[in-house]
Amino acid sequence: MGAEALLGIPDAEVGRLFKTHLMRVIGVASALNMDVSSIREEDEKQSNRTKRRGWEFPGLSDCSAANIERYSLVLQGKLLPIGDFCQASGITERRLSKDVASGRLFSVEFEGEPYYPAFVLSDLVDRKDFARVVRRLGESSGWSKWRFFTTPINSLTPLQLLMRKEVKRVLTAAEDLEEQ
Repeated sequence: MGAEALLGIPDAEVGRLFKTHLMRVIGVASALNMDVSSIREEDEKQSNRTKRRGWEFPGLSDCSAANIERYSLVLQGKLLPIGDFCQASGITERRLSKDVASGRLFSVEFEGEPYYPAFVLSDLVDRKDFARVVRRLGESSGWSKWRFFTTPINSLTPLQLLMRKEVKRVLTAAEDLEEQ
């Protein structure tokens, strides 16, 4: 009976739902980032190869060719454009702007457009705790905040620490970074 009901859903709606769930899965994968060292090694191998071949990406401006690692994050879905982020999170662009302005969320700029971290879509990280850390990072750039959340403190990233409810440890690290 359930399968027949699914067949009644229009293809466009199925595609939209699939895309929304896929963005959330990418967010969870970004937050977990369990094998940091091998990912970094692979990223370095790929970046060494792609830096020389940035011209192979059609439509890539000189700015993004110089920042191929950042472009890679966009291609991997780890950073989402405003429309995709709003769709996956179920909020309006107006609400998103308010969240960024109030320090509950941050964006990074790429190619003159704001992009939002997919890891925020993960239900594994408490959004209030995440917002506290973002606020603690203060006026740091979006890219500095991205690096903070995705760079290990000892063996775990701040995102992984937040998943383990080690909020004080992350807040302390954020404060230390802000003081530098």
